[in-house]
Amino acid sequence: MRHKGRSVTKETMTQKLQEPVGMLVVKDKVPVEYQSLLKDQLGEREYSFITYVPETTVIQDTPDLVELEEEIETSQSQPISGSQSGGSNDYIPPVTRGTNTETDEFEMSQSQPVNFSQSSGSSDYIPPVTRGTNLETGEFHFPENKPEILGEAVDRLDLSPNAVAFIVNAFLESRGVEDYKLSPGYVRCALEKARQARLEEQVGMKVEMIGFDGKREDSSIMVRDPESGRVYFEKKRMDNISVIKLPENRYIGSTVAENGSGKGCKDAIVSLFNKREIIFRPRLVQSDGTGVNTGHENGAISLLEEEFESPVQWVICFLHHLDLPLLALVEFYFGEGRGPRERGFTGYLGEVISGEELHKQPVVAFEAIKPEDELPILEASSLNKDQYTFIRLLRAVVTGKCPKEDSALRMPVLSSVRWLSCATRILRAYISIQEPPEAMKRLVEYVCKVYGPMWLKAKHQPNLVNGAGHLFEEMKRIENYCTEEEKQILQPSVQRNSYFAHSENLLLSLLGSDELEDREFAVRQILKIRRKEKEEEKEKEKQPEKQKKKQKKSKKVRAFKIPTLQWGVDEARRMIKEEDFISQPPLLMDVSDDTVNSFIDRPWSTDLVCHSQAVEKAVQLTSSKTRLIGENKDAAALNTEISRRNRPQMRSLADYS
Repeated sequence: MRHKGRSVTKETMTQKLQEPVGMLVVKDKVPVEYQSLLKDQLGEREYSFITYVPETTVIQDTPDLVELEEEIETSQSQPISGSQSGGSNDYIPPVTRGTNTETDEFEMSQSQPVNFSQSSGSSDYIPPVTRGTNLETGEFHFPENKPEILGEAVDRLDLSPNAVAFIVNAFLESRGVEDYKLSPGYVRCALEKARQARLEEQVGMKVEMIGFDGKREDSSIMVRDPESGRVYFEKKRMDNISVIKLPENRYIGSTVAENGSGKGCKDAIVSLFNKREIIFRPRLVQSDGTGVNTGHENGAISLLEEEFESPVQWVICFLHHLDLPLLALVEFYFGEGRGPRERGFTGYLGEVISGEELHKQPVVAFEAIKPEDELPILEASSLNKDQYTFIRLLRAVVTGKCPKEDSALRMPVLSSVRWLSCATRILRAYISIQEPPEAMKRLVEYVCKVYGPMWLKAKHQPNLVNGAGHLFEEMKRIENYCTEEEKQILQPSVQRNSYFAHSENLLLSLLGSDELEDREFAVRQILKIRRKEKEEEKEKEKQPEKQKKKQKKSKKVRAFKIPTLQWGVDEARRMIKEEDFISQPPLLMDVSDDTVNSFIDRPWSTDLVCHSQAVEKAVQLTSSKTRLIGENKDAAALNTEISRRNRPQMRSLADYS
């Protein structure tokens, strides 16, 4: 028999039956090894000891309890050895060791005995050992056992069951607890139970909005030798695709694409939802601007629309969009990079920004490059190390002053996926060069007046409603701060990735605008598009049957093509021509005309964001679990996510108080 993880011996049971204070017992089945003892002490009735309470708290009106107390008082039993009772009334039963009933606190020490008769002067006092006891019904309920919490922590820290058991047992031994040991088997069972619970929670879940991103990396796979039948694990480079649910940013899972094409990506995503028995009806898809995802014919998002025969809202990461014009300008001034694996640039720029000890270069007197407006302020808690380093160096160049602690910040590794690291290194090199070349000055000016402020605004105001506004402001900054030669380089790059200028995204931004004129314009355009769609449906009904069949076989969803940007305009709604407003936002297709009209007085709002950094975090989470295979990989990632959400990391001593 076990109680709160501690063994109850025959001698302990006898001692409890002889206690002079009131005792609460409940009729129930008991283990075989204690039946004879209880029958000798209590007669033929079978009782199971629960815990004991002070005399003043025992209910005197319960017949069974009064009768049982009389039997206990008249019962005779064998004396208890001093090793168990200590030969005094200061005996501490296993369930109360470490509990201070006067302060109502739990301590891991066993040095202070507990005297129940003096635990409280109040007749209503219930010591900690009786919490969970219903004194009216005489029933006791143990606190709910939650082994999943342990399993979540194990997956979060990537520890083995043996390591967890060793650490816990070492701690218990250091605190003087010798009668309890945590077994690796219990940890392993807790881990399996937690993983199974995470996967079962997804069955039947409804998902309408997703974000996804892929990464080619080495992952573990199980291989069986055809000759010997032996099973072993090996590493193989695969395209892992991570998927999250929006707007909660909840991790759903990862899947492997057969190839790096849009079709391979689409098939992998659909297979993931089918395998998990998740109800998937996409209305919005978020990703970066890679051609594999965004191709209007064979991109993954377009193929998802064809698969479900319904258009979805395209949300393409604005931060990824900002990187591409910067890359174009860097290549214009300093030539092409070495390639994705070499991570750097050739020539002068490669020499000054690629060093591993760039942060050790001395800071010289440099010219400040200040934009006309103030830079937004972001909380450090919302930034990772690379982002924090970029912001500190950006403010140093803007103000013309670089504190010593900022210049000593370690530089991020150059990445071919995110060019924030390149911008950071350019700023750090600039403040260490006595006379930087004109090309370096122009590049730094672009970072300080266009790239940096827009990156900060996208982080400071990330709501999807602001996406088109950010794009419009970027266009204005390029026109105001860049030379004609630079515009020829930057404008085509902005055009290729201006997904927020599409009528479906632009209309959402206008509906959420603070300007009444913008909202009225958006409502007129949406209602106009709906009237046109109804007229087209009527025309189709009048067509012959043969023509109708041909149209059914053709593509059923509109092609998502970026319209031509109108540079030099003074309002965001004029970024594209009025005839380019050809389709309404898919998110509003089920919204009635009356509701659309109501957005004139009450701006449309959402919790969605215009960047995909939550998806990038999911990719990192997937990468951290590539040592596992099959569903264990996703289950471990789900455990890690829920553990982070329910038990945030404690960074200071105050968090443990």
